[in-house]
Amino acid sequence: MDPLGQEPKITRLNKSIVRGTLQETIVKSQKYEVIDRARTDQILKEHSFQRDNLVDNESVAEIGKLLGADYVCISELIKDEGYLNIECSVISVKTGKVIAAANEFAEKDDPPSIRTAAQELVYRMMDVENPEKASREKAERERDSREKEKSLREQSEREQAEREKNDSEILGVYHGSYSWPIGFGATQEYGVSLTVFMEGKKLKAKYEYYNLPDEQIKRQARWRSLIPGSFFMDVSRASSGEYEFTPTVWIKRPKDHVFLNLRGRFTNGAFAGSIWNDAVTNKAFPIKAAKQEK
Repeated sequence: MDPLGQEPKITRLNKSIVRGTLQETIVKSQKYEVIDRARTDQILKEHSFQRDNLVDNESVAEIGKLLGADYVCISELIKDEGYLNIECSVISVKTGKVIAAANEFAEKDDPPSIRTAAQELVYRMMDVENPEKASREKAERERDSREKEKSLREQSEREQAEREKNDSEILGVYHGSYSWPIGFGATQEYGVSLTVFMEGKKLKAKYEYYNLPDEQIKRQARWRSLIPGSFFMDVSRASSGEYEFTPTVWIKRPKDHVFLNLRGRFTNGAFAGSIWNDAVTNKAFPIKAAKQEK
């Protein structure tokens, strides 16, 4: 039946939304069968019952008997000082007693808020879970869980990076040079700085290369002069006893430059080895005077 409510404070639209939502939500609960609205209105009309006069449980129970119902659900909308409250009761046709009751405030006086309040009222009154609310809460929990997991992962990564940073131990800094062909039989002497360090339990290196101040060569082949660059390398021990340096990530990468490979030995405070680049040439170029920085 249509909810009680004093007009014009309570509009016909508000009543229709509440009645429709109550009926729809009760049906979805699958706990009760709902008598068709047209049938209910017909009985009220045939027996000259005025909805607003159904103020006692006996009158409501009488309507229920005429409808062949076991229970009758009645509701009322009350609006005061801008607040809209929905009250609902379920009355047993057999005993005329109220077997369930609940009320719910609508957050706003608009259809979506009224509908949400009416749904929540039915679920609380019938003591069943609101599937839409449960779905929203589940989605929120999953979102919160993902955000927490992401936050913990990022924190763990930061802590790991900090540990590795603190665990870093520089084993030696070596400075030397090597000659690289620049065409027409000429070569360019380039500087090398090799920093070898422990990061955690891994041996790593930082490789830097740059131009040496040889003005004559630079004037002859200015377009061939090297732009300084640097990158990190993993270091491993080969079966021959030499160390192999494998480039991993650029620190500073000049345009169109590629990684350089390195192999050699550490002896008496110096590094003896060679450098090459498979993308340019298969020939290895020895590193000269790569002595440890004091």
